[in-house]
Amino acid sequence: NPLEDRALFELLQELGSPDVLPRPAAVQLAPQEFSAAAVTLVAMDDSWVRVRDASGEVRFEGTITAGTSRELPAGMDTIRAGNAGALYFQIGNLYFGPAGAPGAVVGNVAMSPDAIRETFPAVAAEDLGR
Repeated sequence: NPLEDRALFELLQELGSPDVLPRPAAVQLAPQEFSAAAVTLVAMDDSWVRVRDASGEVRFEGTITAGTSRELPAGMDTIRAGNAGALYFQIGNLYFGPAGAPGAVVGNVAMSPDAIRETFPAVAAEDLGR
């Protein structure tokens, strides 16, 4: 569960655990710029993804191969993803994730930029896939 993972991450960070790196400083975007930004799925390893729009219609279903990305059209509502530990979200020049644990399947992941920012930790580009 991404929310539980984030809470654990924050707790370990507060306790000064040597296994938890500090959160990278995020580039500040104005709230309206962030909310309107495109969401790009970034795969560090092959990850199967199903993307639904707000009406529930499947807009994309397939594998995003390792080292590639896929920008989502505006108005996408949720994704379901396999190998979620390999899937990250890019919004502008910021990265968040991963979408779940390595090899796990996650569903009903909200795709608005604000929901991603609130649900997943920020990740430095050089730390993607670690």
